[in-house]
Amino acid sequence: MLKSLEIKNFRCFESFRLEQLGQVNLLVGSNNSGKTSIL
Repeated sequence: MLKSLEIKNFRCFESFRLEQLGQVNLLVGSNNSGKTSIL
């Protein structure tokens, strides 16, 4: 299970961090915002 996620200099993300992820996670955003890049 993921506990945190940090992305730097990947596709459209300069710096991005998520902490304390629960058991259910949703990725919501407009088109071309990087949702698929995280997957």
